Amino acid sequence: QLFQGAVADQRAVTNILSKALERLKAFYGLEQPALVEVGAHDPNEPGRAVAPPPKSGSAYQKSAGAGGVVQLLMKIISDSEIEEKELMMDEQKAQKDYGEFV
Repeated sequence: QLFQGAVADQRAVTNILSKALERLKAFYGLEQPALVEVGAHDPNEPGRAVAPPPKSGSAYQKSAGAGGVVQLLMKIISDSEIEEKELMMDEQKAQKDYGEFV
């Protein structure tokens, strides 16, 4: 039961952090979108309202330091997967040793 719980914990960590990583990549634009619609409407269409000019001043920018967070999550996910593999190998060895003992 201890082995099964530990493996389930590692799989849950991997699953949750993978979802968080994908969300961060999407937010910070670290991956290309699957579908981009360009030029769907003619900007010079007659009767179309003209957008007001943007306000002057500094624009909001996403943090340029996101790469460190993404790399940290990737490292934790990798460590979790390695831990799960080690648990599986240890359990198999323990079962083999028990089979030889009996």
